[in-house]
Amino acid sequence: MNFNFRLFVRQIGYSLTRSKGTPARLTPKRVAILLFFFPVFTILKLSSWLGFAWDDIFYKKYQQQKLAQPVFIIGNPRSGTTYLHRLMAKDEINFSYIRMWEVIFAPSVSQRKFLWFFKKIDDALGGKFQGWLLNQEKKTWLSNPMHKIGLLEPEEDESILFNIWETIFTTVVFPHPDLVRKYAYFDKQMPLFRRRKIMQFYRSCLRRHLFARNSDKKFLSKNPTFCPKVGSLYEFFPDAKIIYLVRNPLETIPSIISWMSYEWKQFSDPLENYLFQDYLLELAKEWYEYPLERFSQAPADSYAIIRYDDLMQNPGQIVTDIYKKFAFELTPEFEKTLNEANQRAACYKSKHNYSLRKMGLSKKRILKTFDFVFKRFGFNTR
Repeated sequence: MNFNFRLFVRQIGYSLTRSKGTPARLTPKRVAILLFFFPVFTILKLSSWLGFAWDDIFYKKYQQQKLAQPVFIIGNPRSGTTYLHRLMAKDEINFSYIRMWEVIFAPSVSQRKFLWFFKKIDDALGGKFQGWLLNQEKKTWLSNPMHKIGLLEPEEDESILFNIWETIFTTVVFPHPDLVRKYAYFDKQMPLFRRRKIMQFYRSCLRRHLFARNSDKKFLSKNPTFCPKVGSLYEFFPDAKIIYLVRNPLETIPSIISWMSYEWKQFSDPLENYLFQDYLLELAKEWYEYPLERFSQAPADSYAIIRYDDLMQNPGQIVTDIYKKFAFELTPEFEKTLNEANQRAACYKSKHNYSLRKMGLSKKRILKTFDFVFKRFGFNTR
């Protein structure tokens, strides 16, 4: 287990000695969060590591599990990746995907087997524990107003990398972005040997997932944080299909800032309302540019570029086009699901509104920073 203790220790050190004047200032709320986080994290990770060790003893065949044509949905956060992921996840004939409970409690085969056994016992007793757990879920931070999260929902599998502490997501708990900057430029800045160790671990987790479910389906993944990993995806999954979603920066950028500020406030006690704006602008610019740069070197049938507005206005047709391009089977059952998605799309209206002025951002700055995006995709600049 190649846990990144160096990063973990540095982040703890920054939290204890360099927190003054940062969103992670040591207020009573922040101290309480840290005191809660460390024991819970330790228990979960020890359980996962034990599960991984048992897999290598009792379920070694997972290492030969095939990963045929995995599908990776990427794009800047707030670009429709979650919507497309959950829509395509309804096609359970073609796809298998990781749910939140597997990310948090059971990334290993052994843990899944144990929890499925426990579920059978609970089912026999009337499912009382499962009902209680789902009820508690509604009362916690899992009820994110900007991103619906649930234990049974399809979720980003990037979070599996918490098990080796090799993910940009660690900055949510420890808001010191400079310590995780290399993850934002993964293919370009992460040392080769480390990049490969991370991707090998990630691939092993996907194999564990399919092996545990005895599945030969295509793995369906959604991770905005994979925008800087497009080259690594092609290296470790040569027959991968990548779907890249792109949205007007005038909508994406304030939405990213609002969403990430909400996430940081769950684990910290900042004085500001909108955090790390320069960092998020820099990150978003790279995540617009790099996938497009990398696609120009890839086979045309290995990727699809989708505009957010097109997806939200006509999701059924967009998904149908994706299936045709990648030669996926479109079943009558899933066609019905897509027709229903089109009907809902006609009535959809976002509940989230963002003010650039309140954030201290100028429209001119966004237009200048993302000029290449507006020109390439013809987004409205007004």
